[in-house]
Amino acid sequence: MTQLHFSVDEATAKALAEQARLQGKSLSKYLADIVVREVPSSWPPGYLDSVLGSLHPRDLVEPGDPEPGPVNL
Repeated sequence: MTQLHFSVDEATAKALAEQARLQGKSLSKYLADIVVREVPSSWPPGYLDSVLGSLHPRDLVEPGDPEPGPVNL
């Protein structure tokens, strides 16, 4: 697992530690939960529509079903 290191002022560090304590979490777990919650883990809203919307229906061809091959038993 990757470790991140950053600096905050003393008052912020104390406030973070207190919030972690109130939630019954280690400071590391508390901060990791914030990051996971705040950093998107999927495509931005509307991204796929903008990408797929750039395709014209005439460019999309449905593949046919291939003929089955011989079966050797």
